[in-house]
Amino acid sequence: MFKILGKIDIANNLVISYGHEDLESFRSYVETKSCDFCHSSRERLSLFIVEIEGVRKVAGTSCLKKMFGIEAYNHAYHEAMISWSLANKNCWNLREAINKAYTLIE
Repeated sequence: MFKILGKIDIANNLVISYGHEDLESFRSYVETKSCDFCHSSRERLSLFIVEIEGVRKVAGTSCLKKMFGIEAYNHAYHEAMISWSLANKNCWNLREAINKAYTLIE
């Protein structure tokens, strides 16, 4: 079983928690841009912090889709959309919110 704890927004140098967990220890991934699953370090816009059987790891979007299925990716997308919407409370255009959220996870 796994849980998506948060996101590393590389472009904006942010570590975003989807709950109340302190995820600042993952800040180094902003620089390394490395996925703990495929061990690839490349230009990325974001990474996701996941917990698998009590162990926290960082996954790129492709590994998130490949290892955990499309449901996990959709969940991460949904969480990113909620985070973006909360940060931009004056947004009334749903299409704009969805497009912005999608760019957060790519």
